[in-house]
Amino acid sequence: MEFNRRQFVAAATLGGILSSTLKAENTAPPSGAGKLTLSAQPGHLGGGDWMKKFARARELGLDAVEVGGGGLPEHYKEIRDASKASGLPVTAVCAGFQGWAIAADPKVRQQFEDSMKRLLEAAGEIGSSGVIYVPAFHGQAAMPDLEARKHLTGFTRWDRKDEGQSILKTLGNFAKEHKPRLLLEPLNRDETYFIRTVAEGASICRDVDNEGCAMMADLWHMTWEETSDYAAILSGARWIHHVHIASRRQRALPGTDGDADNYTQGFKALKEVGYTGAVSFECRGGDEAKTKAAIALVRKQWAEA
Repeated sequence: MEFNRRQFVAAATLGGILSSTLKAENTAPPSGAGKLTLSAQPGHLGGGDWMKKFARARELGLDAVEVGGGGLPEHYKEIRDASKASGLPVTAVCAGFQGWAIAADPKVRQQFEDSMKRLLEAAGEIGSSGVIYVPAFHGQAAMPDLEARKHLTGFTRWDRKDEGQSILKTLGNFAKEHKPRLLLEPLNRDETYFIRTVAEGASICRDVDNEGCAMMADLWHMTWEETSDYAAILSGARWIHHVHIASRRQRALPGTDGDADNYTQGFKALKEVGYTGAVSFECRGGDEAKTKAAIALVRKQWAEA
């Protein structure tokens, strides 16, 4: 019993400190101001063209659609037309760039920059909130940690903050011209060595300090890296503009893993900070009944949070 009491006090203290910090920075609207915008990637929306996929999303009871970035610069008009016809907005654009941001080879880094600019332009044309990127996956030859951070933010020490060039500031300024943001995604340790927690992603966004640079949180990756969904969301709340969701173990539709699929603490934090971005299915799909059950589960837990 004493152990549980200590846990409770520690959690309450942490929550109070984080909430106070957010309010001091004027980033947290009143409790309960958050709104659930539920979206899904195209794999959950059946076959056919974009008109059919957006119509299917509406039939399922979704609020929006997340699209992939592959080929987007060439077919963004189809997506834009389907979005308008259905009345459902496009949320984030998931990847689709070439190269990677912290590649050891400068030619690969340039490939990332050039392709990301094309994606940001196309994302702006369809009204997307941003383009999701990962600095590097395992198996991609990348810079060491310190050098990588300097390339992304422009510095490694605060007393040298204005000395270096930052790829994210360059792309952030470009993004602001076209409306969407760059959305940095932390991944679990099985997929990357670099930026695995929400707080790590938030520290990059803080250092870049550019309105065109933000991040997203993935509740599935957070299962493996965070000790608390609630605290993690609060740690990055100022910069979180998109959320992915999947079942906690199999990375399938929410509800697949039974009682493990509880997202209420993360949702509670999102609601407390007034989050109005999307919560989007990024997971293996299922039949219509399973998809509708997943949608119902997420809406129920959001209401309960």
